[in-house]
This record gives sequence, structure tokens and C-alpha cells, in this order.
Amino acid sequence: MFEIVRPEKDATIYGYLPNLNSGIDEILELNTSTNDTRVSDNVSNPVLASRVLLEFDFDVPEEGFNQVGVTGSATPNVFGEFGIDTTTRTTSVLPNDEGINVFGEFGIDLAPDRQEPKPEPPVEEDEPDADVWLRMYFARGEGLPQSYDLQVFSVQKSWSEGLGRRNNDPPTEVPVNWIERQESIDWNGRGGDFDTAVSVSEAFDINDSPDVFFRINELFNDADPDDWILLKRSREDLDRFSHLSFFSRHTYTVFVPHLLYGRATFEYDVPETAAVF
Repeated sequence: MFEIVRPEKDATIYGYLPNLNSGIDEILELNTSTNDTRVSDNVSNPVLASRVLLEFDFDVPEEGFNQVGVTGSATPNVFGEFGIDTTTRTTSVLPNDEGINVFGEFGIDLAPDRQEPKPEPPVEEDEPDADVWLRMYFARGEGLPQSYDLQVFSVQKSWSEGLGRRNNDPPTEVPVNWIERQESIDWNGRGGDFDTAVSVSEAFDINDSPDVFFRINELFNDADPDDWILLKRSREDLDRFSHLSFFSRHTYTVFVPHLLYGRATFEYDVPETAAVF
């Protein structure tokens, strides 16, 4: 079974526009270098890159995910909410529960004696495995190299989304941005406080689908992400302009970035005697 978890917040932070907030932009950007002349205004040794921040409300229930209305092998009662019990059955019987054998006069016994089947011992079920994927939908690309890597990290500090846009003039300079994570509270390190010890990376080729869809289990198994993650290009110092953008949660379309949580809730074995057509 799968559950889609959409972000509560998302934003792009820019190394070459360190005070800029883009919290309500419809686009998330992963750029490497830029022709923006404002890069040298107030930044020394700037990182010519942008990074993406995402926050999810991701609470996995202890009991896991089961099909709605189904318990074990029983059939769900879809009318239960209306007060109708579909499990009640009525049968027509004679007094003393004696049935009628209309073929008895011909010597045919319809109810021969038989042994009751022995109940099968309960089968111990292992906890089903689970996977978490990050999915983002490509919007635009320019100057991309033949191949590139994307990395995802666990963010260690909370941050504010803000109400700015990339093209606001004058720019909105409130968190979150490259320097500040919240109002008057800086990141410990510019560009976001993320755990470099645990990361997930994925290689992309120019001929591959540019949509992001890869497993990020390690972030949730080996770290404490607090539901905040950061996405960046592995090589941020390209000598040329390189632009890669995805749709944000503010597009309000089916292309919103999200986590896809998948858990195996059943097994299906093909019998050896199954016919092959």
C-alpha cells in the first residue's frame, strides 16, 4: 500500500542572492552558476548555487498501513457506517434443525458423516518492509551537463518558509534564505544546516527522465531528519550557467513534490501448477 505525503513547506535558497526569500514561488531551483550581476554586491567567495528545502509532516503509524475496511481475510462491511450488518445470515430450518432431504426416498444421502477439519496453526507474519521515495516533477532545464548527481540530506534545524518570490523587486529579505533559517536566527553554516554523514544521491543522464524519483530510506533509518530535508546538486561549482527547476507545492497541481511511502501489506505466490497461456 502507498501513502502520498505532500510537503508542508518548500523553498529555494540562493548562494548568489543570500538574503532573498522565495517561499511562495511556484518553482524550486537547483542552479549551479549564474549570470546574475547582483552576485558580487555583498557576498565574498559566493557559492554560485541554489538549494531546495522541503518539510513534511511524516508520521508513520506503529501498526503500519492496512487496506481500509479489511481485517485479515474477512470481507469488509462497506455498509457498516449506515448501521447495516452484512455478516448476519438467516436460514430456513425446521423445528429441531431438521432439514428436508427430498431425495431420501431414492436412497441418496445428502449429508454423509465426515470429520471436522483441523484448524491450521497461526502463521507468524514478519513486519513488512517499507520504502520512502522522493518525487519531484521537472519544470525546466538549461545548460545541464551530460550527467549530474543530486543529493538529499537531513536538515537539523527548523526553518520558516516566508512569503517572498524570486523575481520580487525589491526582493523580500525575510527567512528562509541562504543566511537565516528564521527571523534573526542564522544557520550555523550558510546554505543550511544539514547532516553530511547521511545522504542519498542519484545520478542523472541528459537522456534520462529529469523527474526526481528515488529511494531515500537512509535518511529515515540512520538519522533523525525531523521531517526536514535539503536537496542540492553534488557539483555546485560549474563554470557555466546550469539551471534545473521543479514544480513546488504552490503550483496547486498534480505535480506537487511529495514523499511516496510504500509498505508491502500482502504476498502473492503463483502456484506451481498454474496454467501458462
